Amino acid sequence: MWLVGLAAGCGRFGFDERDVDAGVDGPPGVIAPAQLSIEWATPDRTMWQWDWSGDPAMLDHFELVTGPTEEAVRFRGAAATIHGPAQRPELGFPTLPGSNGTDRVVHTPIESLPGATVFARLVAFDRSGGESATEIVTFTSPPVPPHTILLFDDQFATGAYALPPELIASGSGLAFSQTCPGGVCFENLRVQGYAVDLTDIVTQNAFATAYLEMLVSTEITPSYWSQIRMCLQDCEGANRYKYDWITVAADAGYMRIEVPLRVLTNEPTGVALDMAELTKPLFEWGIGGSWANGSTTRVDEVRIRY
Repeated sequence: MWLVGLAAGCGRFGFDERDVDAGVDGPPGVIAPAQLSIEWATPDRTMWQWDWSGDPAMLDHFELVTGPTEEAVRFRGAAATIHGPAQRPELGFPTLPGSNGTDRVVHTPIESLPGATVFARLVAFDRSGGESATEIVTFTSPPVPPHTILLFDDQFATGAYALPPELIASGSGLAFSQTCPGGVCFENLRVQGYAVDLTDIVTQNAFATAYLEMLVSTEITPSYWSQIRMCLQDCEGANRYKYDWITVAADAGYMRIEVPLRVLTNEPTGVALDMAELTKPLFEWGIGGSWANGSTTRVDEVRIRY
């Protein structure tokens, strides 16, 4: 896995002026994106991160442009893929809806291919028609690891059960029908009661590449702020880990979520999960989100790969 910036210099916003302007159609923008990089990556999902400055009220939206070559990304050619609010709803906002302005939009998970090299840049569009872009960076995603621990695929493991009780095994995954008088309500969808041995991850020295994977879909309204959960041994504070935030788009089919175990943090303390903790068995996995009234949220094919 590697990440390289392809432009360096002292132009506008700290990178090469030619790289900013090529393929950017509008006048210079008042929102300045910068420091596009990788927060973390799994074989099928790359969490791109960045920073930006400017008046949040002036942001119209972000677009992350990816492609197989620098030229495709620079000029938004036919081989480029443009990820905007239609694909990743959070890119239409400066801060996450419902976060009271506290959670700035500074990352998004994008589908990737195992072992593939991709080029990328972030473009910010403002409400006056201006555009500004980061430098182009390039990155190679990791391969699929060889080992799998299956946690859920259409049916519960022996002793496991779902919470809340409305989360039901439907024969094609887990389904949760939200009844929420407030329109959108947060609910942790989780399965617990496991005693899954994780010590082979330690034996294989595979903690750095291990990740939790699941398929998730929802309806009506995106869950802008969603949280991945995992409990070891029990769900007391010392054994409860999480990653936030990930946005789950609505009415878009299943989204494959992959989160490295190493980026999970202890819920009470914020301390990152350590490989030594994997001597404890897995007790629970889950995803929390703000699910719309009348929606059905589905979860399936949950596993740990390492």
